[in-house]
Amino acid sequence: MGACCARHARLALMAWIVFFVLSCAFLAGPCIYYFGMEKNMWFITAIFAVLLVYVGLNFAMSTFMDPGVFPRATSAEAHTYDPAAEQYKVILSLS
Repeated sequence: MGACCARHARLALMAWIVFFVLSCAFLAGPCIYYFGMEKNMWFITAIFAVLLVYVGLNFAMSTFMDPGVFPRATSAEAHTYDPAAEQYKVILSLS
């Protein structure tokens, strides 16, 4: 169990590093260029900042929240399950 958690922690750390590196790269490039223009283009940087906070909060929520327990089917449910029965349903008959 410990190796699995360590692997997931490394993957989460790599994902966060990629998130921050790409965000900083965008801030260092186009956003600084837009902020320094003579025209008032600062709103592009402000929109990016709002989106960055929103994406970062959702990313943190998905990284650190526990999804809970996903119940498994009992052996009776698994034995009677027919995946083909759920593929096509007639919900409206035109005849």
